[in-house]
Amino acid sequence: MTLDEVIGKVVEVQKTIEGVKQAYQYAPESLAELPCFLNFPASGELEQAPNLLIVTHTIRMQLFVRRGDLSSAEKELRPFVDRVIETFCKNIRLDGSVEYSKLRRYEYGVLTWGETPYLGITFELDATVKQAFEFS
Repeated sequence: MTLDEVIGKVVEVQKTIEGVKQAYQYAPESLAELPCFLNFPASGELEQAPNLLIVTHTIRMQLFVRRGDLSSAEKELRPFVDRVIETFCKNIRLDGSVEYSKLRRYEYGVLTWGETPYLGITFELDATVKQAFEFS
């Protein structure tokens, strides 16, 4: 399972979350539909063992909820924390595509896209993939 395929599975799961209108595998030019997720590779860790490669991808999942009056957006934003946590906890294997995944943290606040402020949440998800591998 490649990094791109893992992010594709993350997007599929995000689209099942109540209230999410769009989830992007690649950065869009603009955010036409809100709330929406943007997903970016953040980092990765590798472990090697005989005939096995274990890769843990950290995906930065940014949920953009509203722009404009940020104080009124607060009521809309808070329920997404629990919805995202619940959805990813129920699907730790991302539909069987990874060994396991886990939400590591979230950060609540103002996100910027195209110089426009939005109220949103950044989540970090670790997704671990094991691959058979022949070392030479």
